[in-house]
Amino acid sequence: MSTGNLTLTILILLFDFQLIDLKEWRGIIPLHSTKADVERLLGTSTSPCDCSYSLEDVTVHFVYSLGECENGWRVPKDTVVRISVSLKNNRPKFSEMNIDLSQYEKIEDKELPGILYYKNETAGHMLVVKHGGEVTGIDYIPSTKYKHLRCQR
Repeated sequence: MSTGNLTLTILILLFDFQLIDLKEWRGIIPLHSTKADVERLLGTSTSPCDCSYSLEDVTVHFVYSLGECENGWRVPKDTVVRISVSLKNNRPKFSEMNIDLSQYEKIEDKELPGILYYKNETAGHMLVVKHGGEVTGIDYIPSTKYKHLRCQR
């Protein structure tokens, strides 16, 4: 890949991360989109869970509701409740993303040393950052504006 193409790819990736505000992935939004929406976009999954897709640039995993309050949310069966996207390449450096850290909760992974999560529940996303500061993925989660849909425990 030429330097110009690499720079363009990185700028597009950063554009996706920053200007879209990390609220949706390719039009799929937690607690709004359904399995049918995902299948219209990506086709039928061939994974054993019927919920993962390996694309050229990412691997994406969808968590669907098993029914109202079965996954902690008051939404119908097969509603997307979480999207986990793993970047395959062109991973940006966290330090170069101009993120306001005051908006994020920093969480250390107790099972995977060297992995940090930067969670912004207000915006509805969590960045996955490996040792060295490389962003390896993003999880799209329901934002706090949907707390009224959370089931009582």
